[in-house]
Amino acid sequence: VHDNLSTSPHYNPRTLQMQTSQILKLIQSPKLTPASEQWWHLKSHYYDTVLFFKTGKFYELYHMDADVGVKVCDFNYMKGRDAHAGFPEGGYGNVSRQFLRAGYKIARVEQTETPSMLAERKKRTKKGGK
Repeated sequence: VHDNLSTSPHYNPRTLQMQTSQILKLIQSPKLTPASEQWWHLKSHYYDTVLFFKTGKFYELYHMDADVGVKVCDFNYMKGRDAHAGFPEGGYGNVSRQFLRAGYKIARVEQTETPSMLAERKKRTKKGGK
């Protein structure tokens, strides 16, 4: 981030600098959903951390984080174009311990949008995306 190369004294190895064009190429999509934009924004600041991204009653892991979940917890990839895996919210304690024991940093990203907030956002946006 902030254009610091890995040789710079100001380099932060926890971060990843990515342009929108790089993200689009990476996930091979002409558009990012709002949820994908949020995930990539967070991932760019916590690249060395596995993100448990809350979706409904499940925690989802995307892209390289899904690969880690398959390796550490024997998760199965979900159907879709991009690497994607997950687990029910009730398994958070056990799954997080497995990741931590394997030496990974984790972060839990919770939903804070209420149904009324979702309805309002859908009114404001064209596609009403997540």
